[in-house]
Amino acid sequence: MVSTLHAKGYDFITDDVLSIDVHHQPPIVTPSYPEVRLCADTVETMGHIFELHDSEIESHWKEEKLVESRVAEGCPPLLCLYILDVGDRHEITTLPLQHAFLELSHHSRAIRAINTLDVKGLRAAHFQQCMKLVQSVPVFKLKRRRSLEEMPQVVELIENHVQTLCQIA
Repeated sequence: MVSTLHAKGYDFITDDVLSIDVHHQPPIVTPSYPEVRLCADTVETMGHIFELHDSEIESHWKEEKLVESRVAEGCPPLLCLYILDVGDRHEITTLPLQHAFLELSHHSRAIRAINTLDVKGLRAAHFQQCMKLVQSVPVFKLKRRRSLEEMPQVVELIENHVQTLCQIA
């Protein structure tokens, strides 16, 4: 999905983990290192979309490629969050606050680290940040079929959805 968005002219922000600062209103995101990790068949299908160069980091089952054009600068505001899911059709649905909190907590990379540490109050602080985030921006579930060929339709769905959100705001 990242490569399709990038091909349409959007800046690269991240391919995987998104760092969000909830202490701003609206929350802001910090772009990650400009690298994508793609399975070999995806590189063959979509690798030409990015200006890609081999990374020096080795990976067992994914190829790591550096992105060298249209990389986000600064820390853009976060308009909304999409929880990715697989379905039999492409659709976006609004998640109620409780479901949004559970999904965000479940998918957070931070919770994995927190669970291995024994630091008093760290888990509670993380959950408070998750709650602050879901209270600050709408959270949606984006269901899509697993099909590289259909990725342009998924991106168009997202573009239309974001355009609608911007008109409401």
